[in-house]
Amino acid sequence: AGVIEKITKIAASDPDKLTKAAAIEFLAKLKSDKYKNLFQQFANDSSYSVSGAALSGLMALDPGNAYNLAKRYAGDAKGKLGDAVTEILYGAGNESDFDLLYKMYQELPLSEAKIINTMKFGGYLAKLKDGSKVKMGADAIMSFRNQIPEQYLMYLDNAFKQTFTNIATQQIKLGNTEVAEYIRKLMP
Repeated sequence: AGVIEKITKIAASDPDKLTKAAAIEFLAKLKSDKYKNLFQQFANDSSYSVSGAALSGLMALDPGNAYNLAKRYAGDAKGKLGDAVTEILYGAGNESDFDLLYKMYQELPLSEAKIINTMKFGGYLAKLKDGSKVKMGADAIMSFRNQIPEQYLMYLDNAFKQTFTNIATQQIKLGNTEVAEYIRKLMP
């Protein structure tokens, strides 16, 4: 048997969850419909590592299904599953997902993970048409920025400025010039 076949067998039946997850992650990178059923099967696994890898693989092959599963798992997803859920919802999310994504963002502690999620949350906000939601999300980003100790801001402010610039630019394209101006005024 070839290497891919061996990896497929590991993904399907290895008892070690981390090994299984690594095999699924490998197969996900192939983006082949041949593995869609495998990803679907393991998207519901009890291991966050396995289900997260499977959900990520499913996103490349069946985005609508992956989006629906991500919404279903959003409440208690942790680890790799939490990462996959967040990635999918920020990327494919729409206006109706705002309350969920806003809550998820607000609940993140002051951490490197929140810094990374800030850029993704900003990307999500940029595509929204509802100006009040965009402003509320931008205010949350600014509130987080203001919690960061001053000695670290010189390293991070550029990322915040890029995030706000992206939101403002996209809002102008959507015709929300008032929202774009509001966003531009947030950064010092």
